[in-house]
Order: sequence, then C-alpha cells, then structure tokens
Amino acid sequence: MTAASTLGCTDAVGDGTLMHRPRVLFLCQLPPPIHGAALINATIVESPVVHRAVEADVLPIKMGTEVRGVRRFSAQKLFASAVLALSLVKKLRGGQVDLVYLTVSVYGFAAVRDLALTAICRLFRVPHALHVHMQGLATRYVRSLLWRQLYKWTFAGAPVIHVSELLYADVSPAVERPLFHVVPNGVDDPFPDGPRAVRDGFGGNVLFLSNLLREKGPLDLMEASEMLANMNMEHKITFVGAEQDPEINQILRKWSLQRPGRVQICGQLVGAQKFAAYRDADIFVFPSWTECQPLVVLEAMAAGLPIVATRVGAIPEMLEDGAEALLFDPGDISGCAAAVSRLLGNSRLRHELGSAARQRYLTKYTKAHFEEAIATTLGKIAARHALGCQK
Repeated sequence: MTAASTLGCTDAVGDGTLMHRPRVLFLCQLPPPIHGAALINATIVESPVVHRAVEADVLPIKMGTEVRGVRRFSAQKLFASAVLALSLVKKLRGGQVDLVYLTVSVYGFAAVRDLALTAICRLFRVPHALHVHMQGLATRYVRSLLWRQLYKWTFAGAPVIHVSELLYADVSPAVERPLFHVVPNGVDDPFPDGPRAVRDGFGGNVLFLSNLLREKGPLDLMEASEMLANMNMEHKITFVGAEQDPEINQILRKWSLQRPGRVQICGQLVGAQKFAAYRDADIFVFPSWTECQPLVVLEAMAAGLPIVATRVGAIPEMLEDGAEALLFDPGDISGCAAAVSRLLGNSRLRHELGSAARQRYLTKYTKAHFEEAIATTLGKIAARHALGCQK
C-alpha cells in the first residue's frame, strides 16, 4: 500500500469525513482549445471553494490547441500521452496523493490513453474518480467487444461524476449505480444586474453560439432559416463560434454572401464580446445533435433569452419544454423553424420563456452551485475510499 493510501485510512473518521484535506491530483484538459469540458475543468482547478475543501495539484492534459483535432489521432498525441503517463507515475511515486480526478473520454485515442492512466493509478493503488462530459458509451459497449472490454477495465470500481441523472443510462453498462454521482454544470452570471429587457413587438435577432462543427447543427439552422424566409418571416441569424471545419465554414460563408443582411458570421468571441452577443439577441437557438449539458445553453439561460434547443442529453432536465424553452428533436428542421416562428412575433412568449429560463439558472446552475457540489462530492469520494481502506 502506498503512503497516500495509508494516510487516507489513518485520517478517516466514522462520520465519513477526513481529518485532513484530501490531496487531490487533477488530471484534466484545460483551455486551449475552448470546449465545455475544458472550461468546467478550469472552473474546478481555479475555484477557491474547491481549494478550501482539498489540497489540489494539477497535471494538465495537453493534446492540441484546436477543437477539430480533439478526436483525431496523431504521433504528437502519442508522444504527449507518453510524457503525461510518465509525469503521473512521478506524481504517484511521491506518495502524496489521496485521490486522482480524471476527466475521461469514452471514444477514440483519448479513451485508450485514459485506460492507461487509470491502470497507472491502480498500479500505485491510488483511488481515482472519473468525470464524464460526453455520451456514446452504451452504444459502443453493445456493438463492440473491444470497447466493452476497454470500458470494463477503465471504469471498474471507480466513482463516476456526471452532469445529470438522465445520462446514467449511457454509462450504466460499465458503472454500478452506487458509484454514480451527479454534479450539474454551472456558469458564472455575466448579468448580475439582470439581463436585457425583452424587446416589444417583432424580435428577429437569432443567435447561434458554439464551435462551428456539423454535429452542432449550424446547417440545420441554415435550412430552418430558409423555411422561415419562404414564409416571409423576417429574421437575422448571427453565428458565433470557432470555425473548426473547413467544409462547414465554406458552406456558411457562401450562404452568408448570398443572403446579405440575414446572416452574420462573427467567428469566435470571448469575454465581453461574447456576452454582448447574448445581449443583442432576441432568441437563442441550439440545434446540436448530441450533448451532455452544454455551457452555452446555461449562458443563454443566464442571459434571460428564450431558448430553442434539441431534446438531447440533459437539456430536457435543464429546461421544461413549453415552460422554460421550446424543444425539438435533433435533425427536425421543420420543428426548429416552427419553434423559432412562434417566438419571432410574440414578445410576451419570449419574455415568459426567457424569465423562466433565467430563474431556473439562478436556482440550480450558477457557478457557486457547481463549485459547492463538486467540492462536496470530491470530499465524500476521498473519505469513502479512506474508510474502505480501514475495513
């Protein structure tokens, strides 16, 4: 047994707490590139609340700087993974870690890398908690014997943190129910003085904000816009996001040139510029095909915007259809167009949905909610492992 395991056992007390702050090694992706998991990880490792609850050390996973390269294998990634594994060995050999926190992938080269990292943790008998920010495990588990075995090895006996009860079904083939912990994402409130008031009358400024990848649905929104135009429903769509797919970029650029005044492509905006885009919008549309708990939807909720989004991941839990948002099935372009058309000329409905969405955000999805929940969960996981050592 390592020194870290011994310390965890010795300092555990009967009520499930630790007499010392558990020493947690955060093994996670940090920006760049900018995507939801990296932003959440940055919130965790920078959080004063988390640092009061645990003694934190950070070993960043750096495999590239662009979103489009996240899922692609390269020799550079293989080398970076080897360096990362050696760095982890060095950290664990020091015997000063009670728990390793790892943001884990469920497909691609990253999943194989994470299997190796969890194997190193087991080799040194250091407990690890896995934070999942994506879907797809259940499908691959059923279809592939190789993936099934990989998941069994990676997740065996490990506590798993996810964003919603709705997503347990996706990891249930590899994760026992008592090991599943829910910590919803949270974002800082960019509008502490309240969001911009809803414009009366016609409100046709539609905002899309996400990386411009096919699976995020920008082309679906483009086709929905064509349907609205054919119904003589005036509107303007602003696309905000990193242009990561050359084919999608070319299609959107061509479309915007052919429809001047109706389409604006702004590229990636951050900080004050990004939140100015939320303030300028009347409607937020998020037609993504697959998600867990998208931060841009949380930001739109904080902005008090009426939201049109797909029924994927945790979105139906975040927003009640008809009361806090208008939801449609992924790929249902007619459904998207119909939802947007309901909002374009109805300022009362825009106000009702936007106000309800912001209240929902304030009740459950603020940065403070997230920081408290993740700090408490990590503390409980570390304490349970320590008590388990005593038995």
